[in-house]
Amino acid sequence: MKKIDQIRETFKDEKNVIQLAMGGALLGIGKRNLVLNTVALKLAKKVGPIAIKSGVSKCEPFDVTKHLTSDYIKEKLAV
Repeated sequence: MKKIDQIRETFKDEKNVIQLAMGGALLGIGKRNLVLNTVALKLAKKVGPIAIKSGVSKCEPFDVTKHLTSDYIKEKLAV
């Protein structure tokens, strides 16, 4: 939970590429077990979808909440 706290505390001040990496870390953490999923999901909802600012193409924002609540994760964690 220490890393989730670190993401929570520093997310808004980071560059977009770092925010995307933090979103990926949050996703990985939230897939491990139900307790971590609950904590990661709470932060993902607070952060919201993360815009992808590549300047090259238009991509949909990275929505960690969507991935942490997918049918696959629900089945994996027996939610």
